[in-house]
Amino acid sequence: EGKTLFAAIAHYFGFLTILTNIAVILVYAAILFAPRTLSFFRRPGVQASALATFILVMLFQHFILAPTRTAPLVGIDYTVDLINHYRAPALFLVWWLTTLPQPLRWAGLPAIMLPAILYPAYVLARGPVLKEYPYKVLDVKLHGYPFVLTYMVQVIIGFAVLCVLVLAVNALVRKTSSPPAKS
Repeated sequence: EGKTLFAAIAHYFGFLTILTNIAVILVYAAILFAPRTLSFFRRPGVQASALATFILVMLFQHFILAPTRTAPLVGIDYTVDLINHYRAPALFLVWWLTTLPQPLRWAGLPAIMLPAILYPAYVLARGPVLKEYPYKVLDVKLHGYPFVLTYMVQVIIGFAVLCVLVLAVNALVRKTSSPPAKS
């Protein structure tokens, strides 16, 4: 698209899908290889946050982005879209459910929701600098700040619901899978 290398990299790292895939890869790497440098990604709250964000990515793609596409994806574009937005989140959900880390605490909800606060701030900060927004629905030049901020608040509320569901599923699965207490 005629961008400089820096602009192309900055464009690429504007998408929540890319950032979430990187976070999930770091979670997997932290578990598989256990390097001390990745210990942050072994934290149950970080893994729960990555899961909720990945589910958000999948839902956002399916209900917001895909319906606005003017032409269907084909070939490698279709394959990449399918893997990044559907298969990878589903696999991470299955992995998370089967490996459930330590119990999550409801008090950790604000930390688990951190991506929902940081990403919109990141989008709003980088937009005027790079003169682009990763998603049309977040484009302040196109829709104005009132619309975009209202939309972001709605997404944050939706993300909060996802985080609560992740915490509830963690509690439920841990409760049903733990051995009964001896009397």
